[in-house]
Parts: sequence; structure tokens; C-alpha cells
Amino acid sequence: MAALVDPLATDDPDHLEYHDRNRALGLPPGMIRTRMAYRGEVSEWWELWMPTSDELRKMAKDAGWSDVRVKGEGADRVVTLIAG
Repeated sequence: MAALVDPLATDDPDHLEYHDRNRALGLPPGMIRTRMAYRGEVSEWWELWMPTSDELRKMAKDAGWSDVRVKGEGADRVVTLIAG
């Protein structure tokens, strides 16, 4: 089980522009580069993928999971992967 954010559940123009830029580069709309900072320490940049429900279902099927159950709508979702 995982808690995820749907990157497409936004009307923020900056987010929508970022999604469009990713698509133009052949990337998923919810792929971001980020880094963490805490008390003056800053990590290296790393990629974080926030998959859409459809992307998550395809990835799970390709990985051999038999079912994906998504609860919730909008930005916050809880996802359960079913083996079998």
C-alpha cells in the first residue's frame, strides 16, 4: 500500500506548464527533479516520479502485479497493489 499524489490534479499554471515541458521531452508529466535541504545541508539532485493512476496501472501490470486498486480522488490517493 502506498500514498501517492496525482500530479494532474492541479489547475496551477506553473504545474501545468511543467507537465507540458515534460511531455515535450518524452517524460511523464509527474517526473520532477528535486533535492532536500535541512539545517544548511543540501542533498544532490534526484528524480522523483509521481505517476498518474494510468501510469501506475501500466507499470504494475508490466511488473507482474495482477491488480491495482486506487482509493481517493483528486491530489491524494491510496494505492494497493495485488499480487497474483
